[in-house]
Amino acid sequence: HRRLPPRHDGPAANRLRVHWGAGLGDSVILFASECGREMAAQGRPAPYDEVETLDRLLTSVERGEMIGGIETETRPTLVVVRPHPPEVANKFDAVTANRKARVVVSAAGTPGEAIMAADLAAGMNSMLLHEAKALGRPVVSLVGVEI
Repeated sequence: HRRLPPRHDGPAANRLRVHWGAGLGDSVILFASECGREMAAQGRPAPYDEVETLDRLLTSVERGEMIGGIETETRPTLVVVRPHPPEVANKFDAVTANRKARVVVSAAGTPGEAIMAADLAAGMNSMLLHEAKALGRPVVSLVGVEI
């Protein structure tokens, strides 16, 4: 028998889902941000932009597209933006304001708890995505990087 990845096992993951405002039947996509804009300001530009990538993800959710195996058309979906430590939460205000998609910016819990609380870890190429894969959780790179 093939073991399926644990799903919201444990009180920490369940508390985090409640903290985020996820309902019992909701799918939760954890968007692992990166500090690309901050690095670019220091002279080291990234090949992608985290705010534009988040905007594309939210647009896909609003269109009801399938994202990494998550059916967003028929299941209520919550996107949780997890800022990279140097990022400030209001960095995402312009892209998250007035959206049809449900979205919350939260650094609550440990990275491992956030991974276990989510149904899918999505992002670019962050260590959080690689950690999620190592934990056997569903992962998708929104910029085509092999995770």
